[in-house]
Amino acid sequence: QIDLYLGDAEAAHRNIVATWPALDRSMLLLVQLTRIEALQLRARAALMLARQQPARRQALRREAARDAAALARQGTALALPWAALLRAGVAALAGDDAGALRLLAEAARGFDAADMALYAAATRRRQGQLLGGDAGAALCAAADAFMTGQGIVDPARMGAMLAPGFPV
Repeated sequence: QIDLYLGDAEAAHRNIVATWPALDRSMLLLVQLTRIEALQLRARAALMLARQQPARRQALRREAARDAAALARQGTALALPWAALLRAGVAALAGDDAGALRLLAEAARGFDAADMALYAAATRRRQGQLLGGDAGAALCAAADAFMTGQGIVDPARMGAMLAPGFPV
């Protein structure tokens, strides 16, 4: 998480990929909550790295898409909005802004329903950035106000960490 917050996607991706076999051998991935957390973290690292390294974008998009599909198969109120958010990042990397906006709206609704307000705010921040104009600026401002109210010093950085894969 710290590597992602700092924008060091290479370190984040390298660390999670390197430790994944040990995590798998530990059998902790048999615990659904741990599996969900690990999958979404690995996918977020791949999405951020894909944005930073265009030469590796296709392979990293595929990694993130696989993890998003695995999350969706979990079928829980926690996993489904993360799957939608990650798929939105995959779509944004592919230049599919309309698809990304649709998936971001789905993710925001899911995060709201799961009482995951910080992820909902980060998701709406990304919606606002993609949407642009007055409506987009209002979404960004509301998301930033929520995050600032939670004591977050840098809402843009927090949003980039939680919802990577989008243009800055």
